[in-house]
Amino acid sequence: GAKFIGRAGAELMNESTLRGALGAQEAYVDAHGRVLTRRVLRPARPGRDLHLTMDMELQMLAEKLLAGRRGAAAVIQAHTGEVLALASSPRFDPNLFTFGVSPEDWKSLNESEERPLVHRAIYGQYAPGSTVKPLLALSALKRGWRDEDYVYVSRGFFQLGANQRFHDWKEGGHGETNLAKSVIRSVNTFYNQLGHDVGMDEMRLGLLDFGLGARTGIDLESEKPGVVPSEAWKREAYNQPWYPGDTIAASVGQGYVLATPLQMARAMAVVANGGALITPAVTREAILAGRDAPLRAEFDPRHLRIVRAALAKVTRPGGTAPAVGRGLPYGIAGKTGTAQVAKLQLDEQGNRIKNEDLPEKLRDHAWFAGYAPAEDPLLAVAVLVENGGSGGKTAGPIAREIVDFWLANSVPRLFAPEQEGDLEPGQEDEVEVEVEEVES
Repeated sequence: GAKFIGRAGAELMNESTLRGALGAQEAYVDAHGRVLTRRVLRPARPGRDLHLTMDMELQMLAEKLLAGRRGAAAVIQAHTGEVLALASSPRFDPNLFTFGVSPEDWKSLNESEERPLVHRAIYGQYAPGSTVKPLLALSALKRGWRDEDYVYVSRGFFQLGANQRFHDWKEGGHGETNLAKSVIRSVNTFYNQLGHDVGMDEMRLGLLDFGLGARTGIDLESEKPGVVPSEAWKREAYNQPWYPGDTIAASVGQGYVLATPLQMARAMAVVANGGALITPAVTREAILAGRDAPLRAEFDPRHLRIVRAALAKVTRPGGTAPAVGRGLPYGIAGKTGTAQVAKLQLDEQGNRIKNEDLPEKLRDHAWFAGYAPAEDPLLAVAVLVENGGSGGKTAGPIAREIVDFWLANSVPRLFAPEQEGDLEPGQEDEVEVEVEEVES
């Protein structure tokens, strides 16, 4: 009969397990072809089953929510790394390859500008934008770059030298900004100043704690490592010096910094689980294979509470994604990101063209990365929508539907009526910071 061979994904990585081994026998026949005797030379070994960690219904939902867009979603268990969903859009029909893909189908798939053959969740490398801010905030507390009482006055731009200005998303700035507010309101210039003060190589050490710049080790092929640059890296990769402006761009997840959606989900899992750099896996066999204990980034519990409380407020009134948390019986902690794709576009009068008025391929990429429930994290999620514009308006609502569906089916107690005396979500970790309702 036909022999089917795993060519990609879990089937490729586990081909020998799934396939088993063919047996062999020796037969003696007479002149008429009748078998007289048989002797088994080698018994056949049946293939073994493979058990996926994936939640099929959640995977189907993620694919449905991304349909018609270019993007990806990664959802993992925050403490174990079990992958619950790993979606990429646009998709293609893998059955086309079962008996040999036709030249026409191959040409259509391979040359499409939509790149359907690229699994964006593990292979797509994107500027993570503002999703790096909580990672840098926690690093700043851990490494003594900033403390919780440090206040930066945001006036709308960060001036580098005489000619370079790096702008906040809010014209006129955000005023007095402590570390918690810098996350909740996504204050670019707070991190521009931080990067300028500590330098790229120090920031790089902080981001490495969250697994950025290296493959996650997921049991799938073709995973990309992303990039966390250093001054030496740029000299080697581009034969160019590192400029101060490169550091400022990197401080808000732009420039040379690149990450995959799976890396950003794992980075948020590090915040959620208290420092463990877990290894994602799509098969239970990989989870149970006796992997080494995950590396741990040691964080002070107080520092974790400060950043977690800020992340929980991102999805409440005053944060950059209030619609994501509205009306839920639990909290979603997370960070929006709006990553610039093209240089600032100006009209004939020299005014900035709004993102929604640009050609689609020039619009910003939209991110949301976080975990839930905010009070007792179980899963971490990252959603990336190419050219989706606002992370809070585009990627955030997708993440909310994914999280809400899984928790409703897996942890129904969260949806039970509140008992008298229960704390509101996140109440135990309140961080005082004055904010006003914004949309970004």
